[in-house]
Amino acid sequence: MVMLGDISQSSVEPIMKRCLVATAFLSSVFAAALVFAQRNYLPSADDDIPQAALLTERGAELANRLKLLRRAEANLGNNHPSLPDVRKQINAIRDQLKATAPEPNPFRNRATDVKRAVPKMNDDELRQLVILLVDDVADLKKRVLALEQQK
Repeated sequence: MVMLGDISQSSVEPIMKRCLVATAFLSSVFAAALVFAQRNYLPSADDDIPQAALLTERGAELANRLKLLRRAEANLGNNHPSLPDVRKQINAIRDQLKATAPEPNPFRNRATDVKRAVPKMNDDELRQLVILLVDDVADLKKRVLALEQQK
């Protein structure tokens, strides 16, 4: 047994084990609390940022500014005097980011309906459909020419 002054090695080992267990416990609690805070309290800045906005330099700048403002909003108290101004800036940036989002495709549902119907058609039905579509396209071209001549 090695003596270190008045403390023996046998009395230090249980203390060291307790310290290691306490350190491991506290670090796991801290990690869990951090994950919980990120998921539940800190709003994700990517929730309402359209992917199309991130493709442009201006959109990326707005997204970064939105993230900073959201962090500021999360850190400020409810009675902080600048909180209303921060929220106004957040809403303004959200509106700007929404303006960069592409318009939804009005024909998207029709395309999926056709995809569902096509496997149920045989070759003759598909040929008839193509012929009808060619006629419809020709009629539309005539209408466009007539409208352009009216202008």
